[in-house]
Amino acid sequence: MRPAERDGTLRLAGDAASGLALSGSLVFANAGRSLRELLAALPARGSVAVDLSGLGDGDSAGLATLVEWRAQALDRGVHLRLSGAPEGLRALARLSDVDAELFD
Repeated sequence: MRPAERDGTLRLAGDAASGLALSGSLVFANAGRSLRELLAALPARGSVAVDLSGLGDGDSAGLATLVEWRAQALDRGVHLRLSGAPEGLRALARLSDVDAELFD
């Protein structure tokens, strides 16, 4: 685990126009706060590329956060293109049968 991942925070870099990058942790302890931050980063409409390769820690609550973010984005007319998900998060998504709809 990289040092930046140990403090249990999610970091959001970039913007909707140039693409977003998530790093750090997306876990139960920060899921609610992270969802609010992710929703605030959405544009009014369009498509947003999101790089998940910087994520370290992740759990089922983190996966649920991404699923909810995607659902609310679609409700607002925004398509999220999530890529670079760590293998652990992808495995959880496969087990939950949401990998095909969540990840490009």
